[in-house]
Amino acid sequence: MSLLGSRLSVCQKPELSGGGNATLYKQPLERGRSEDLARSHGFFVRVRGRLINLYEADFAVGPELRHGTLTRFRMEVNADNLDEQVASARENLKESEQLQELKNYLLAVFNKARAVSTEQDDGDVISNIAKNGRLAKPSTALSQGPLRRMLQRAISGEQSVAHSLGLNDAGIENAERVLADGGDVVESVLLEDYDSSEPMAVYDPARRAVVLNQTHPFVTNYIGGKTVAEPLKLLGLSEILTQAYLLDENISPDVIERVMSRRDAFLRELTMRFPRSAPIIAQRLRDATNDENALEDAVGDALELLGFSVTRLGGSTHGTDGIATARLGKRSATSASYAFTYDAKSTKDSVRVVLSEESTGSEESRLPGRIRADTARTSILRVHREKAAAKHGLEIAPSFTLLVAPDFQGALDEEGLINEVCANDEITAIRVDDLARLVELFALQGLNPADLRPLFDTRKPEETRAWVDRQSTQARIPRPPVSILVETLVENSEKKVPIVFESLAAFLATKDHDLDVAEIESLVRGLAALAPKSVYADGRYVALNATPAALYGEIRESLDVFDPELEG
Repeated sequence: MSLLGSRLSVCQKPELSGGGNATLYKQPLERGRSEDLARSHGFFVRVRGRLINLYEADFAVGPELRHGTLTRFRMEVNADNLDEQVASARENLKESEQLQELKNYLLAVFNKARAVSTEQDDGDVISNIAKNGRLAKPSTALSQGPLRRMLQRAISGEQSVAHSLGLNDAGIENAERVLADGGDVVESVLLEDYDSSEPMAVYDPARRAVVLNQTHPFVTNYIGGKTVAEPLKLLGLSEILTQAYLLDENISPDVIERVMSRRDAFLRELTMRFPRSAPIIAQRLRDATNDENALEDAVGDALELLGFSVTRLGGSTHGTDGIATARLGKRSATSASYAFTYDAKSTKDSVRVVLSEESTGSEESRLPGRIRADTARTSILRVHREKAAAKHGLEIAPSFTLLVAPDFQGALDEEGLINEVCANDEITAIRVDDLARLVELFALQGLNPADLRPLFDTRKPEETRAWVDRQSTQARIPRPPVSILVETLVENSEKKVPIVFESLAAFLATKDHDLDVAEIESLVRGLAALAPKSVYADGRYVALNATPAALYGEIRESLDVFDPELEG
């Protein structure tokens, strides 16, 4: 038996009169219009010129045959000596010892062809994926054979196959060159930004790379952890190879596209239901402005990420969407803990169209929808806040109410009704986008509920926006990498005098990080909020409760997206 595409020599059995031949092809035969007229693959058994198995490609030789090989396999056998076994009433053979002997022979030839196919695929593994954006230890099972055949089908004009790979006309030309040049079809798996609506993975023949869409919601949700990038790359590679394997099993390209689309929709929905990262939660907030239930869920997710203990209630039954609590404990004579009720108000339309102030013509701008003061029902929110402790048996009574909406009618007018009622009923009104920005800033600053407490002293939407703007400015203040801070704590952990904020600032100054005590305290608080089990900070003394590796592990569990400078 020789290479793919060549004739496979079949020895004539002494018990059979007539000869035959077998061929294993590079591409499946079971496709195209010709297959609609008559099959081209499988076994063709003839007795005195008459085809016995017109529709039975596998000739029922025994076990289920590997479809990926069967669709590329064609064997013709002339079994004239079985003429007496042909049933007179139909085009088949009677069960007999001679027939079973023939089936055993056909199966042996097929298994030989399958062995050649498997050997070819096993020898065509993805072997050159290493460092610099490449997989460190590719599996030897990652055969490129199915992908080569998939590319050939795209080049041959099957549009649905080309579309599933993300190939345009230029991509098809590049794919043709890849197959002509030989070598590895996949040399790297890359992470790059595409539109979030695009598939999770595509193939780029120009770079011989599978490209994982970094802005796909599922990828964005999990990409932050240091140990997550490689598994996600493998998942992206499997997205492409799975389609190639399905094509090898003769699944229709249209069916494959529908299945992969449903899988993609499932991954997106899964991400929305179980958000883990700041970018995903922020985006979910912005996408939910005209969906009351979705916005209510997104606000709860955002508050949990910000470090609050959240009890979700549902406004229609309990009068408020939920209660968020910051258990900060006593910092002096009184407890610093606080709680607040929250309520999310969506709008019917996610955007409103207005004339641009800068435009002299009819240019339009799209802005978030706004709720009116009567829709906000701030007086009712106040009543539910005041009754919440008794109604729900709360240890910490809510002192504030957070009102979240896409925008507020009259917010820009200092004497606007929304500003008046929020001040009167002690409601902190914040726009959805500003809460989303705060979630995004949280990953940069390491804010905790203690840092967020002053936000609830604001009332008007413009005041809360100004507060978030100030946090944005502070987020750009250079801070030492976490690794330097941790390294300093380890180096000085056995000194006779415990480490305090002042001494920590002095130690960091020797490492070219000049921060004052307030900045050091803020950084340590951020660390303690993300890794409370690993960091000891009692307001004066600072120490580690665990190894640096355990600290980083706890941080990754708490929050997957970090500023690279903070991550060190």
